[in-house]
Amino acid sequence: MEDNQLIAGHWWTADEMGKPLVSISTEYQEALGLKIGDMLQFDVAGESLSVRVASIRKIRWDSFRPNFFLVFPPACWTAPPGPT
Repeated sequence: MEDNQLIAGHWWTADEMGKPLVSISTEYQEALGLKIGDMLQFDVAGESLSVRVASIRKIRWDSFRPNFFLVFPPACWTAPPGPT
């Protein structure tokens, strides 16, 4: 991930896949005053998810590659949001 430099915390391990974790960008961290271990609550289509900040990344937005303010580990969402 040459476009994303980890500056705090850690990337999730194989044992942490599916855990309620999030990696945030420095912009997100600065705007909300977040630190490693802080909890965030999301509501997507009526589905609630609480996650812990596991890492903070400095992103090169000028790389013209897809980048994201928030990155969740695979299987963090147990089911797709919305009605079933």
